[in-house]
Amino acid sequence: MSVFVALIALAPDLRDRALAQVASVAGGHAARERLNPRFDTRARPRGFSPLSLGLTSATTNMELTSSSAMWLAMAILAITAALTKIALGGGRRRCLSESSDLTCKTPPPPPVVNCIALLGLLPVLFRGDVPATMQQLYAKFGSVFTVSVAGLLKATFLVGPEVSAHFFQGLESEVSHGDLFEFTVPMFGKEVGHGVDNATRIEQGRFFAEALKPARLRIHVDPIVQEVEDYFAKWGQHGTVDLKHELEQLLLLISGRCLLGKEVMGTKFDEVCNLFRDIEGGVNLMSVFFPYTPLIPSNRRRDMARERLHAIFSDIVRSRKQQQGDQEEVNDKDVLQSFIDSRYKADGRATTEAEVAGLITGVLFAAKHTSTHTSVWTGARLLTHEKFLAAAVDEQDQIVRKHGIINGRIVTDHYGFLTEMHMLHICIKETLRLHPPAPMIVRTALRQFTVRTREGHEYCVPAGHTMASPIVISNRVPYIYKDAHLYDPDRFGPRREEDKVGGKFSYTSFGGGRNSCVGENYAYMQIKAIWSHLLRNFELKLLSPFPKTDWSKFVPEPQGKVMLTSSSVTWLAMAIILAITAAVTKIARGGRRRSATDPTCKMPPPPPVVNSIALLRLLPTLFRSGLPAILHELYTKFGSVFTINLAGLLKMTFLVGPEVSAHFFQGLESEISHGNLLEFTVPMFGKEIAHGVDSATRNEQARFFVDALKPARLRIHVDPMVQEVEDYFAKWGQHGTVDLRRELEQLLLLISGRCLLGKEVMGTMFDEVCNLFRDIEGGVNLMSVFFPYTPLIPSNRRRDMARKRLHAIFSDIVRSRKQREGDNVDKDVLQSLIDSRYKADGRATTEAEVAALMICLLFAAKHTSAYTSVWTGARLLSHERFLTAAVDEQDKIAREHSNINGGGRITDDRYGSLMEMRTLHSCIKETLRLHPPVPMLVRTAHKQFTVRTREGHEYAVPAGHTIASPIVISNQVPYINKDGHLYDPDRFGPAGREEDKVGGKFSYASFGGGRTGCVGEGYAYMQIKAIWSHLLRNFELRLLSPLPKSDFTKFVPEPHGELM
Repeated sequence: MSVFVALIALAPDLRDRALAQVASVAGGHAARERLNPRFDTRARPRGFSPLSLGLTSATTNMELTSSSAMWLAMAILAITAALTKIALGGGRRRCLSESSDLTCKTPPPPPVVNCIALLGLLPVLFRGDVPATMQQLYAKFGSVFTVSVAGLLKATFLVGPEVSAHFFQGLESEVSHGDLFEFTVPMFGKEVGHGVDNATRIEQGRFFAEALKPARLRIHVDPIVQEVEDYFAKWGQHGTVDLKHELEQLLLLISGRCLLGKEVMGTKFDEVCNLFRDIEGGVNLMSVFFPYTPLIPSNRRRDMARERLHAIFSDIVRSRKQQQGDQEEVNDKDVLQSFIDSRYKADGRATTEAEVAGLITGVLFAAKHTSTHTSVWTGARLLTHEKFLAAAVDEQDQIVRKHGIINGRIVTDHYGFLTEMHMLHICIKETLRLHPPAPMIVRTALRQFTVRTREGHEYCVPAGHTMASPIVISNRVPYIYKDAHLYDPDRFGPRREEDKVGGKFSYTSFGGGRNSCVGENYAYMQIKAIWSHLLRNFELKLLSPFPKTDWSKFVPEPQGKVMLTSSSVTWLAMAIILAITAAVTKIARGGRRRSATDPTCKMPPPPPVVNSIALLRLLPTLFRSGLPAILHELYTKFGSVFTINLAGLLKMTFLVGPEVSAHFFQGLESEISHGNLLEFTVPMFGKEIAHGVDSATRNEQARFFVDALKPARLRIHVDPMVQEVEDYFAKWGQHGTVDLRRELEQLLLLISGRCLLGKEVMGTMFDEVCNLFRDIEGGVNLMSVFFPYTPLIPSNRRRDMARKRLHAIFSDIVRSRKQREGDNVDKDVLQSLIDSRYKADGRATTEAEVAALMICLLFAAKHTSAYTSVWTGARLLSHERFLTAAVDEQDKIAREHSNINGGGRITDDRYGSLMEMRTLHSCIKETLRLHPPVPMLVRTAHKQFTVRTREGHEYAVPAGHTIASPIVISNQVPYINKDGHLYDPDRFGPAGREEDKVGGKFSYASFGGGRTGCVGEGYAYMQIKAIWSHLLRNFELRLLSPLPKSDFTKFVPEPHGELM
């Protein structure tokens, strides 16, 4: 598909000329009507061609792959060329420049590269190296040459600034796009761009220029920076990311904020993004040749998406125009409002709703592609060139010292801050030189013209030729750019200024002349905002090799994923805070020893102590293998009970194994409790529940959860649960590659919405609630745990705003439901919590309590089930024996019951069918043993207590100690779990093993135990069974990624990276 960029530009011209020439010989106007309805005077779909009827019927059911589309297109070209040759009868063709003055002496035409010569370049072309192909032609023929495609098309290439002036500056009557971009009409609408006459298109170009001029650009910078800061605040302290995916998501959010308007960002953003992806899908080779035929699936999706987008924006435009009298309402500063306010100079009329919709779709398409890929290329280039990366970071440091930063955020004028980044600017500019968003710009010559090369040769370019300016080659000509293949931003510095060597068209990554890109400054500002923040707040390292260019795409992009590791500078800040706190505490205590126990009481000795010096020796293990490896080493050395002493500031006693864990799980609240350890959850969920209330109220609220998720109610939830699973996976198609982690996270949010949140949320507010919930999740990080209430931490502010909005949403729903109590009541968990009553005084739950309980439940349900579902899949797909056993179980249940139809859907007692899946249950249970959702439970001892180890040793755990039960270690103790590090679901089987019962009731504690066991255990198992039962019955799955490691930097450890 390396020829895609070239063919996409040449296709309409090839098609139209071929049809016109064949028709003119084969029967005049009537034949032309039969061959191409664009010549038809009757009302027919514009651009529909009977040639499209030659497509196989398979194209109505599935998309062609990029390679198959290319070969089909080339076949069509070959057939068309042959028909044209026959139609012309081998006679001499008319000169394309007949319209010129034949008496005028003109220079010769450019040298011609015919089809025979092109065949020699096919090996280079099919390797995907388009620039190398163009470079060879440039080296052989010079800066002006014509490529002849079977005599059917002549395309003249102009390389370098000396021969490009007329291309960029010629009048529309002399050089224009012609029909080259006709395929964009059904993308954006016939009301804009290449669907309207030239005068209207020029006016609309002025609308773009007005919307993005410097005065307005300053208005957009603040929201751009805000979106950047908010997005990267969710990255966490360190991890591995796909830069390409991350920046695509971020730039959609920026576009939503600055271009689309608050109405879209409020409730329609996800829908608009999905529709826009269908618009993008309309850019493929078949759609370029036949932009209007409905036989191509991507055309149908594109057309439906365009109509829906137009409807959405038309409604917004209509609404805003109706509010013109309300100054507060129409004071929007987004680009959408700018288009609404635009007026045509010719007649003074305002833009129509359809025009605004088309314009906003067009600007979103341009903004997303240019900025997304350039942002990724900029990162890939910087992270592979240490010299320029260091210079860019140093520039950020200098600007920070000058202006000041608080919590990683710019506190001065954002616009002025970004315009000072000269080094970053030229790094981006050099990236654009090597990776221009449009590698080749194409026009049609309507009149012949003459060009003069640098060597003094003159050539006459005939009228009718397609003209191409290959930016990707012009940006690398050696007489302008020294070592042009190298990444060297200094070439734009004050002593070199290579972009000015050949005049104003020496650098044309954003076009030039009449058709230069009006969004250039906007693009630079977006990319600067992104990389300024990343360079200031993260240490980044590129894991992937430097990406190749994917020339098969309309806008060439980095091929594959661009994986990098990120480490936040806040780890250093936390280390300093802890060190200072420890020192101050030591001074305050005056070095005195204190005892939390009664010295007159005879008691067992305290547990053995691991002091700070001993812990230092374990730091290499911590950074290499994570916290579980350290705990395992300490358990091996000190046994099942030991205390870690952190500089005298904190004493934490670890209890490993069931023999020493009874008091931890069963002790009274007055003896052992969470204390203030989970206080950071109060601003997450609200002060009305859990650790924001007293112990008695908290126990009552736990009972509400138990009632909502008890078996009798669980049966009610199974049907909608299974329905969501079946509906979701029905969209997967016949085959493909997916990120299992992302897919299951999305699915479990839908299940939670259906079973927990209520139909009101699922109706119109689901996307908003999900986005708010992500901001709640973002409030769980190291800084927020230490300082849960300070507004100086950005994630705290976002968390608090999200919690308030969620409380408002659920309060409105609760109020509405209580007002209609006589009607049929809903069966979801939300209704169960509304109906709950406190036993102490009989009062009902308040609106605020229900809202807080719902947030808490959603948090617990999502994390446990999402990550356990992913780990279950990773483990099953890595162990053929147990995967086969689980599939066989599904087959057996299918045979024994008449409840599974041909489509793999459970149709009768779904609850009973899921309950019979004992093998799958054991597989999930074993997954939870190795990957417990909470790897370590923590309490505070209010009274001292004694523990007795399996070996008979007794230790007194003093009051005041923090007590930890490291589930991730207890679940693998060798005297209970044979080969505890291995995945073996049979250890829970009835054949004499039942290892989860060997050490008593706390032998298996992945869902906790005793007073604080997880009430959602049955609900979690049912969700995960519903998912994997469906997948095992309906798909053959193969794991492409290696088994992921656990990311223990997260509050709930999760699989590290993607799981493909």
